[in-house]
Amino acid sequence: MSTIKIFFFFVILLSSSVFAAYKPKDSAAILWQNGIIRAESHYSAKYDRSGVPLDFAREKRSLNGERMSACAAASENAREKIAFMVSRIRLDSDRTIGEFVKSNSEAQEKLAEILDEKIKLREQPKDFFSAKTSAELKISELIRALPLDFPNEDFPVPSDKALPTYYSSLIIDARGIDVSPMILPSVYDEDGLEVYGRYFINPAYAVREGLVSYCFSEKEAERHKKAGDSPYIAPAVRGLNGNPVILHRDIKRILSDPRSILNLKKCRVIFIIDGSR
Repeated sequence: MSTIKIFFFFVILLSSSVFAAYKPKDSAAILWQNGIIRAESHYSAKYDRSGVPLDFAREKRSLNGERMSACAAASENAREKIAFMVSRIRLDSDRTIGEFVKSNSEAQEKLAEILDEKIKLREQPKDFFSAKTSAELKISELIRALPLDFPNEDFPVPSDKALPTYYSSLIIDARGIDVSPMILPSVYDEDGLEVYGRYFINPAYAVREGLVSYCFSEKEAERHKKAGDSPYIAPAVRGLNGNPVILHRDIKRILSDPRSILNLKKCRVIFIIDGSR
């Protein structure tokens, strides 16, 4: 088992106590509006008063060797922080990714592969004795690690649908509503029927772009690459288990044209959420 695998399952068990041990100068964040998880780590070589590097066993080492060790330690710590942040992300309404993989060996193996292969590292010296590493992982990459079905079902088109009108995307304004970012979000109608989610989308597009993209303002949403030139903007009337609920009339309009439905299958959906989330 690789180091990244061992650490990932270790942090699931220890939960937030591990995160509390990170040094304040290091940072990690889930940037939903950018679709990435980012971490940064600094690590400094150990040296005595005369400037001679020391390892943890207090044995003298070469300066170049210690500097290389500092770079490797910074990179490993950045990877570990990405893994920890991944474990805390909400998968869906019911569980986090950490909770899901804890009881699913297939997900454990696939997620370990994603964390090992898809994290992008940028290493650079910080000063004479220190190294700095920045790490990034696309949130949509996590969908590859989920052994879940994506049946690509037909959307529940209302029988009394509106006059066919083409829309390039669906933008839902969920500000002020109890809506939280997650990997597999859904959209519901006023009766609690799911009208958008993993059961209806083409998973190939979800892997590239995510089921939903998140923005913090209407202007940002309209400029998003998913929006296109004729988005449909619908207000969320309330939240349901962290997902938005929209009106029947809005659902009728967005599902009125087969071309609009195809755009939904391509995951051209954007949620506007409060920046604090």
